[in-house]
Amino acid sequence: MTFIVRQIATTADGREIIRSNPFPSDEIGIGRSTTNAIHLPDLAVNPDHAVIRKRDDGQIIVESTSGQNFTLDGKQRISVTVEPAAGAELGFGGHVIVVSEEGDDIVLTVKRVEALSDSAQTRSESTIYTLKGLLPGKRLTAWGFVALVLAAFLVWPIYTWSTWRSVDERPDEFHADTMWSSGALSSAHHGLEKDCQACHVDAFVTVKDETCMTCHEDDAHDHAAKPRLLTARGAPEGFDKIGAAFASAFNKPPGRCVECHSEHEGSGAMEPTAQKFCADCHNGMDARLTDTKLENASDFGIEHPQFRPAVLISPGGKNPVRKRVSLDDKPTDNNGLKFPHDVHLSRTGGVAQMGRRLSKEYGFGSALACKDCHTPDPNGVRFEPVDMQEDCSMCHSLAYDEIGGTIRTLRHGEPEMVQADIRAYYRSTRPTRPINLGGMKRRRPGNINEVRVASDYARAVKFRPTRANL
Repeated sequence: MTFIVRQIATTADGREIIRSNPFPSDEIGIGRSTTNAIHLPDLAVNPDHAVIRKRDDGQIIVESTSGQNFTLDGKQRISVTVEPAAGAELGFGGHVIVVSEEGDDIVLTVKRVEALSDSAQTRSESTIYTLKGLLPGKRLTAWGFVALVLAAFLVWPIYTWSTWRSVDERPDEFHADTMWSSGALSSAHHGLEKDCQACHVDAFVTVKDETCMTCHEDDAHDHAAKPRLLTARGAPEGFDKIGAAFASAFNKPPGRCVECHSEHEGSGAMEPTAQKFCADCHNGMDARLTDTKLENASDFGIEHPQFRPAVLISPGGKNPVRKRVSLDDKPTDNNGLKFPHDVHLSRTGGVAQMGRRLSKEYGFGSALACKDCHTPDPNGVRFEPVDMQEDCSMCHSLAYDEIGGTIRTLRHGEPEMVQADIRAYYRSTRPTRPINLGGMKRRRPGNINEVRVASDYARAVKFRPTRANL
């Protein structure tokens, strides 16, 4: 003989859900505690209210273990003997347990009934502890939260943006439109953190290429024309067509700068362009851009052709000759410099000796380093262009004459004017060697260097005697 507990639950639309669980035991418990076989979530029922035991003659005994009554066919009882074949109806709080017999098994059908009063003794635990009567309805609450989110994250940021739109640099305080930012700016754009409108000119309009070119016109010349870039990429296919349609509808045309050079990725250096953005165009590009001279590259790690840098073949003049040469051919850049980097950075040559002599005044070490000639820009990302007056004149003097205490210098970067000045100087009535600048910074240390410079000048100038010289 087995106890079968059959729980019946009624849904909101009146349907009944029946779950049956067998308990092969001679005794089962009834109560609010979940450890009981018959669990009744009702405050009118004690945690361990009663037990049901089998007898050898087939009858069952229902006995209260908590001292609280239950009902048998509507009458209060503490203990009762029930004949399963005859059936009985037990009442515990707001629940009814119908006793019946199916074959050799005793069936206990549990069903929730409506309470006859509103007292705490007859209401279920879920009803006692609900806030349903104190809060607005679910629909009103949902719409309220929607309105709150729109006000906090849409209306407020738009108002802030429109209010501070004309301000070049905002004060150090919270601004609601910064909630839309996906991350910090890179170090290259760190100076624009308080000037959002420098890039985001119009509300709900993506950053335009024209805005980028305002600052990057001089350093973006290596890019191909946009029509060629789009042709190399090819038309979108599959689901990409849907994405392209949405992008076009929201003012995001293809081929923009920000598709490859993404910002708001965190402080530090700007994140390098992901390989997939490059391979999307360069893989099979010769089939789309038939006139290209570039080779295909499907993977920039293992499937990339050898690099072919443009090296200087013939320096000097207005039209220096450059040619692309594969790195496999070990190209050499003929820059025409008499004193290239390796000479300046040498620790044993004359440059190092001169650096040590000037170290006290300019802070040089035992040899020149990169920082002695190259100055970082204010953002700390690139270097300022090398300037003759600021970076080179400490060693390379352009002074050649002194008149009334005024030092005359050659004009750097203007070869024709330099030649004219030197020729005019050596055609004067009293041609002399270059002036002795004494302890000034533009003087090469040592008397031997003064004589050498003067002789070099004399050989460089096509001296033509004049009547005054005769």
